[in-house]
Amino acid sequence: MAEKWNPAAGEYVAYELPEGASAFENDMAVEVACAECGLPKTYGECCTSLFIHTFAGMGYAVCADCHEKEFVKEFQKGKDVVSWSEFKGRDGEVTRSGKTVNPLIELLEAEISRLSPTDDYSQGLLEGLKRAKALLEKKEV
Repeated sequence: MAEKWNPAAGEYVAYELPEGASAFENDMAVEVACAECGLPKTYGECCTSLFIHTFAGMGYAVCADCHEKEFVKEFQKGKDVVSWSEFKGRDGEVTRSGKTVNPLIELLEAEISRLSPTDDYSQGLLEGLKRAKALLEKKEV
C-alpha cells in the first residue's frame, strides 16, 4: 500500500497501487506498471511521481503522460508554468510578461566569457549556459 499526496488537503491518503508498480529498480529495462494509470512501461521510460509515494516519501514510477498531469495539477496555479507560445512574442522575439529576454542573454554571455573551466563540473556548467543562451536566441520552435 502506498500513499498519495492530496495537495488541496495538504495530507497523504492511502492509495492502492496497480499490480507491478515500482518505486525502484536496478534495471532500467524492467517493465513496471505506471503507479497512476497502470499502463506497462519500462522503468527507464518513467518519471518519479510527485504525489504517489512510499511510506518514506520516495516517489513511485509513473508514465510521462501521468507525470505531466501531476505537474500541471501541482504547479499550474498561475505562477510557475508558462507555455512557450506565451513566452515568445508575436514577432518571434522571446519575451516574458512583455519584456524581452535580451538582458538575460547578456547576463549569460557575460558569465560564459568569465568562465574558464578546469574540471568536469565547470565544463558542464559552461555547456549548460551555452545551451540556455542558444535556446533563448532561437526564434523558431
